[in-house]
Amino acid sequence: MNWLVKTHSGLACCVVAAVLLAVLGNVFVYLGEWNGAMRQQIVPAGWEWVDRVVAYVWLGLFACMGTAAWLAYSSGKPTAARDSYIVVGLMLVCILYPFYTLGLQAVPGLIGNVVVVILTILAAIFVRRSSSVAVGLLALVALWVSLATVYVARLIAANANHN
Repeated sequence: MNWLVKTHSGLACCVVAAVLLAVLGNVFVYLGEWNGAMRQQIVPAGWEWVDRVVAYVWLGLFACMGTAAWLAYSSGKPTAARDSYIVVGLMLVCILYPFYTLGLQAVPGLIGNVVVVILTILAAIFVRRSSSVAVGLLALVALWVSLATVYVARLIAANANHN
């Protein structure tokens, strides 16, 4: 496993694996019934762009998380392995999002987003022992999910007014 820690090839493997996981998640959502159910909701004015970019943003965020896991693991610090596993755990939480939000429903999604932001902040707190750059990459995840939380809250409000 030394090559994983010491080389750019190891970094590339971590990033590619993370992005492939995101692709798998995106395909799963796209092929699932959930995608059509989300389109039936009224999207708040000015927020239409979110649905167009979300899949691409998650590809980038998974690349960030894969990089963060590699940075933590390759740091050589005593907590390096544990910190990288924490990031991998965060990736699993993110990829399971469609399940614990009951098929991307708005209210469970709002709760799920808050949970993901909290878990991302906690992961960053742990990972800071191994890599400050990894913390910055995890901050991007927290930033996007925070924005998505505002979007989902506005989506709930817009649809409550039309029911």
